[in-house]
Amino acid sequence: MLKKIFENSDLELSTAEAYSQRIRQHIARIAEEDQVPRIAVGPWRLAEWVVANRSTWSRSTWRQYKAAACWVLLNEREAVWPLVRVEVADSAHAYLICESQRGAKRKAGGTSSAKMKGVSDADLITLFNYLTSSRSKSARIIAVLLMATTAAGLRPSEWLLAEPVEPEAGFQFKLVVRNAKA
Repeated sequence: MLKKIFENSDLELSTAEAYSQRIRQHIARIAEEDQVPRIAVGPWRLAEWVVANRSTWSRSTWRQYKAAACWVLLNEREAVWPLVRVEVADSAHAYLICESQRGAKRKAGGTSSAKMKGVSDADLITLFNYLTSSRSKSARIIAVLLMATTAAGLRPSEWLLAEPVEPEAGFQFKLVVRNAKA
């Protein structure tokens, strides 16, 4: 269904899929909050919920969630709400599209922005020394992974799909990695 809709859209397929998935997650959350089945969460409830939560999101999150909701209300309404009349989804879209980002947070203050993004050299040495002196079977493997992760700048989950490839001239080693955030 999404590929058929995509043919008439100027969005990339991956963006459309991400929008669809995000709105389905929102609908599940609304259903849980309202203690109703997902099918009971209609287009208007989605639009109202997105607007009501604007003050809890950063401006960029608000723009993304609004864009996702608008896209689904216009392009996937029959798939998401098969029993709802088109006019209902259109009116929910019209309501949502008129909402500005006023009221959204200027800067995010959530968990991600508060997390430490690296490890100090002193902490890294302490961890490495602890792991290499441990009698645990997996401690040395963890120590090697810790050092390789620090040296390469990869996230732990990115190692699963990392592939060594033939290096280009002038290089000793080349590793192809898929970004875990992409």
